[in-house]
Amino acid sequence: MIWKQCIFYDHPCYRSATKMLDGIPAGIVLHSTRLKNPYLRYHIQPSLEDVRREEILLDIGESFRKGCCSYFSGKNRPPDCTHAYIGKNAAGTVQVYQTLPLDDCCRGVGEGTCASYDCNPQAHIQISICTGSRQDKSYFWQAWQRAAAFCAFLCAQYGLPQTKICSHREAYWRGFGDFGKDPEDWFAAFGVTMEDFRSEVKTLLAEERKQCGTKLQVGDFVYFSGCRQYKTPYSSACPIPCKSGMGEVMKIICHPIYTQIHTVYVRTKPGGGLFVNGWVDLEDLYLLGRSP
Repeated sequence: MIWKQCIFYDHPCYRSATKMLDGIPAGIVLHSTRLKNPYLRYHIQPSLEDVRREEILLDIGESFRKGCCSYFSGKNRPPDCTHAYIGKNAAGTVQVYQTLPLDDCCRGVGEGTCASYDCNPQAHIQISICTGSRQDKSYFWQAWQRAAAFCAFLCAQYGLPQTKICSHREAYWRGFGDFGKDPEDWFAAFGVTMEDFRSEVKTLLAEERKQCGTKLQVGDFVYFSGCRQYKTPYSSACPIPCKSGMGEVMKIICHPIYTQIHTVYVRTKPGGGLFVNGWVDLEDLYLLGRSP
């Protein structure tokens, strides 16, 4: 999966970034923008300090509006920003543009009655689709496919099942976001739902996992046969003696990020083993069962 970057270097989310725990998201939230315009230039613009500013503007076009146009500030609330935006470039091609490092906590769903998917320990990667006309079927399905492919790639890299993808609306109903109907209010105009979207991601995810090199995903029931676990996924972590036993996969990194090499976090299931509660190596695990 290839996408472009327009990092919001001047945004508070970037300048005062809180990193996700171990740099890994708990899931993915899908949004659609409030401004009903499919062109990226109306939602994102490169920072003045971006060395690729001219290249980005050549691709997406320059907006007459100042700054990153999709920022939303409520009363006593800093501006919103998601990790990526999907929309048309100046030539009309639908593209994915990353706007924040994927391990940064963003501001997308706001605060719910329980907590927020913007924050640890349940921080999510969040993606905004630039909303188009309800009569523009061609753009909708192109954006839908781009979003599904991007989500499948992310799910494979972080070992997430497609069930870990939700909408802003679903985040709100779970108590982890403020009120929002997106993107389902836009989806409904084309007769599809979030269940349809997750089904599409599931189809694409099978192929992504083959390329990623592991069939494990978060929620799997596994047997840990090794004798080493680690407090962190980094190569500098010291091994901790640990007896074998059964456990549940809590986090996965399918490829090394920076110096991370211990790729799977396993927590002991009640009665399943002794002290398996840390990062372990993939070769020390056997899949026993998968949660629905």
